[in-house]
Amino acid sequence: MTEAQILSRQLDKARELTRWYLSLMKTCDPYKTFEFDGKRFNSVIWEVGHLAMSENFLVNYLTYGPATKEDWFKQFAMGGDNKVTEEYPDFKEVLNSFKQIHNSTIEHINSLTDQDLDKPTKKEFNVADIKTVRDVIIHAIRHESIHTGHLGWLCKLHGVKSV
Repeated sequence: MTEAQILSRQLDKARELTRWYLSLMKTCDPYKTFEFDGKRFNSVIWEVGHLAMSENFLVNYLTYGPATKEDWFKQFAMGGDNKVTEEYPDFKEVLNSFKQIHNSTIEHINSLTDQDLDKPTKKEFNVADIKTVRDVIIHAIRHESIHTGHLGWLCKLHGVKSV
């Protein structure tokens, strides 16, 4: 296996766990938010929308891949307001993009060479010392795992038994 194929497999395995948590919450309201000590937790739709938007930006855009643009991306941006509004898109639409973006991401990463991994990112991204295509893919794997953990908490908050 090439390094890119190994990275692709790691990202796909991280997504596998994300999908598992989502499968446990199929009957839950994806728009429901919880609050604790005055702090609002992200909803399931926010987590899914954020992962779709982030994977598209990080891996497809910053690594010269097949980036797309959805009108609703801005609602799930880092540091944005996670308050669910009537402007949120339909959950099924977000979930479909989440799946399609991931499939194109995995295909794209698998096509990269070692020289591609060494290239600087398409645009400077001042987070976690990311400088190269390789760095941004590794960050995408970490990022996925962070939000998978959030979904684990959401299972508990929704009363869904997970682990």
